[in-house]
Amino acid sequence: MSLLKRVRGLIRNKVWQKLFENFLSLSVLQGLTFIIEFITLPYLTNIFGSTIFGLISFALSFILFLQVVTEYGFNHSGTRDTSKNRNNPEKIQKIYSAINLVRVVLSIICLVLLVVIINVFEKFKQNSIIFLLLFGLIIQSILSPTWFFRGIEKMKYITIINFIGKVLLLILIFAFIKSNSDYTLYAFFIFIIAVFIGLSTQIFIIKKYKMKFHKSSFADIKFQFSNGFFMFLVYLSTNIINNLNPFILGLVEDYSTVGIFTVGYRVIQVFILIISLITTTVFPHIVQLINENKAGKDVNTFSFIKKTFLLIFIIGIISLLFLFFFADLIVKIVFGVKYVDSINVIRILSFAPLLIGISHTLALQILVPLEFDSVVAKIYGSSAIIDVVLCFIFIPIYGYIGLCFIILITRVLQLVLSFLWIMRHKAKLQFLT
Repeated sequence: MSLLKRVRGLIRNKVWQKLFENFLSLSVLQGLTFIIEFITLPYLTNIFGSTIFGLISFALSFILFLQVVTEYGFNHSGTRDTSKNRNNPEKIQKIYSAINLVRVVLSIICLVLLVVIINVFEKFKQNSIIFLLLFGLIIQSILSPTWFFRGIEKMKYITIINFIGKVLLLILIFAFIKSNSDYTLYAFFIFIIAVFIGLSTQIFIIKKYKMKFHKSSFADIKFQFSNGFFMFLVYLSTNIINNLNPFILGLVEDYSTVGIFTVGYRVIQVFILIISLITTTVFPHIVQLINENKAGKDVNTFSFIKKTFLLIFIIGIISLLFLFFFADLIVKIVFGVKYVDSINVIRILSFAPLLIGISHTLALQILVPLEFDSVVAKIYGSSAIIDVVLCFIFIPIYGYIGLCFIILITRVLQLVLSFLWIMRHKAKLQFLT
C-alpha cells in the first residue's frame, strides 16, 4: 500500500479523525501558549531583569508545586475513569463531583500551608502578595478540569476559553507592564485571568454537560482519593524536577541565577510540550483499546502504541539537534546578550525532550493504561528522591549547571527503570499484541 493511500485511509478513519481533532485542539492550546510566551517572555525578562524575573519564577515554581497537590493524580485517573464511562452520564456525574470535592479540600489545605509558610519564612514574607496572587492558578485548575475534557475527548471547548484568556493577558501585559516595579501588577493580571478562565469553563460545563457539584458519598470520595493516589505520586515526582528543582536553586542561589536557569529551561519545555501533546491526546484512546482488548475484540493496541512512539522518537531527535546547535541563536535573538549564560542550560538539557518522550511512552502509554499505577509511582518516586538528594549535594557546588545534569540523570533513571520492569514482566502485557 502506498504512503498516499495510507494517509487517505487514516483521514477517513473516524477514530483517527477524533484523535486528530483532539490533537489539533491541544496543539492550538499549547501553540497559543508558545506564541504568547514567545512574545511576552523576552519582553518580561528585559523589563524585569534577571533578578525580578527570577523572583517571579521562584514564586511560580512553588505555587505550581502546590497545584500538583490539588490536581492529585486526577489528570490520569480521572481521565481514565471518564473515558471508560463516557456513555454513562450518571457515573460521570459521580466521578466529577467526588473529584472536585477532593480537589477543593486539598486546595484549602494548600492555602493554609502557604499562609503559614509566608508568616514563618522571611523570604516568602517579603513578597507575600506575589505568592497569594499566583495562587489564582490553583483556583483556575479546580474550576477548569482538563481531565474531564480529556476523558470525553472534547478538548476544543477548553481550548477556546483558554485562548480568550491568554489573549487578554497578552493585552494587559503590553498595555500596563512598563517597568520592573510593575511585577506585582503582573501577578495581579495572572490572578484575574486565571479566575476568568476558571469561572468561564465552569459555567460552560454546567450549561453544556449539566455537570454540577453534588453531594458525594464517603465511598465515592474514598475511591477517587485512593484511585488517584499512585498517579499523584507520579505527578509529584515529575513536579519535583519541573518546579521544585528551580525552587531549591532559589533557596541556595540568588534570584538572578534562577532567572538564567528558567529562561533556558522554558525553551526546553516548549519542545517537551510538543511531545506531551501526543501522549496526552492518545492516552484516552489507548485506555479504550485496552478495554476492547480485554473484552475479546480483535484490536492491536501495541501496534498503535508503536506508531505513536515512532512519531515521538523522531520529534525527540529533531528537538535534540535543533536545541543543541541553535541554542546560542535562540538566546541572543529572543532574550538578548544579558541571558547568554542560558545557552549552556539549553545545550545540556537538549536531550531532555527525547528522554521524556521515551519514558512517557513506557510509563504513561503502557503501564498507566494497564493500571500499573503503583509501579510507575515507585519508579518516579524513587527517582524523585534521588533527584532531591543530588540537588542539595551538587547545587551548592555547581549551581545551575549541576542542576541541568541532575535533571538528565533523573530522566535517564526513569526511562531505564520503566524499561527493565516491562522486560521483566512481559507476560503480564502479552494481550497487548
